[in-house]
Amino acid sequence: MDLSTFSWLVAVISLFLIILLITFKWLIKEIREVCYELLGYVKLNQLILTGVTVLIFLAIFVNTWLYPTKVEKIDLFLTVIVGFLGTMIGYFFKEGMLERIEKERREKTTKHLEITEMLKERLKKYRGERSQLQEK
Repeated sequence: MDLSTFSWLVAVISLFLIILLITFKWLIKEIREVCYELLGYVKLNQLILTGVTVLIFLAIFVNTWLYPTKVEKIDLFLTVIVGFLGTMIGYFFKEGMLERIEKERREKTTKHLEITEMLKERLKKYRGERSQLQEK
């Protein structure tokens, strides 16, 4: 490998690493913002699954590009069926799961607020009894 080819290779790799670092910084910022939301962790899981799906697609695309093979009809048919099944499952979890999580969160929040109010009342009662005992 001569010097000009090597310098081009170093320049391309350096540019790729800079873009990767900027993207990684942006990705971490977005993940933190998503997790502050009400249902953030569910959205984070969806983001991770979507990212994995895109990475798998890119790997298959690059593999097909580098090593071209004959595509058969059954492969296309099965791919379409799996895609439709994935879409149906994703739609089911999107609607049902998020509603259930929201309902459970409301129930837990209500329960915690009730317990907090009960403890505040007991604390007031205890402080009142304690102040009465100190006055005697």
